[in-house]
Amino acid sequence: MGELPPGGDPDDAVPARARDLGGRPPAWIGVGTLDLLSNECVEYAYRLKQSGVQCALEVVPYLFRKVSDSLGRPAILYDECDTLFGAKAKEHEEVRGMINAGHRKGAVAGRCVVRGKVVATEELPAYAAVALAGLDDLPDTMMSRSVIVRMKRRATRW
Repeated sequence: MGELPPGGDPDDAVPARARDLGGRPPAWIGVGTLDLLSNECVEYAYRLKQSGVQCALEVVPYLFRKVSDSLGRPAILYDECDTLFGAKAKEHEEVRGMINAGHRKGAVAGRCVVRGKVVATEELPAYAAVALAGLDDLPDTMMSRSVIVRMKRRATRW
């Protein structure tokens, strides 16, 4: 692996171990609760945000629980939502279903949950304010009940 440079810190070799996370580029962290490093990913996202770094964290089961929390519904701000839709977005089916269902009060989103060797179904409240940002148009089912704000890239000044 090589030698550390003089004064080098081995923790700096792994971004999540760095003492100071400020000045890093924006990050998107997607993790499932069964991922081996799930807790570390959530902690890293928290530390990035505390350091002023733009960071989006998607923990699918957490998102469902947070939206159904009786203490108050969050506003979901989802950047790069083009990853949720289209031919290559199969792994985001649960999130799409929740966002699609959540446009009206009282709506629920169904999902499967594995508990040991048993697969159970559950329905959780899905009503929440949602802001999606992306490059492409949304599917018709969402476009019909959306307020669209078209944006253009700023002209580059040379």
